[in-house]
Amino acid sequence: MNEHYIKLVGYVATFFTIISLAPQAYKLYLTDHTFGLSIYTFILIFLYSFFWLIYGLYSNDKPLIIAQLFLILFSTYIVYKITIRNIALTNDYNVFNKDIEYIKSLKWL
Repeated sequence: MNEHYIKLVGYVATFFTIISLAPQAYKLYLTDHTFGLSIYTFILIFLYSFFWLIYGLYSNDKPLIIAQLFLILFSTYIVYKITIRNIALTNDYNVFNKDIEYIKSLKWL
């Protein structure tokens, strides 16, 4: 196959790789809803992107480098939002439990 076509295939793959997580990151940005998202999936995406990035840097493969940089960016953002949301939900749950315990401690109930 002609080297020009191989590079073209690489850039098309880069485009689809970049947009693969973009809708999820954008939806998360708009709604701030993380319910149903697995943090482990996005940590794994980050890890494999990181190692593919290292490989791309050593092999000087520009499409691979570009794609992995975007995947690292999107997966980091999603993991951050999931983590922040889980911390907020845990805090809300703890406050709710304290309120319930207070209500139960009232003599008139």
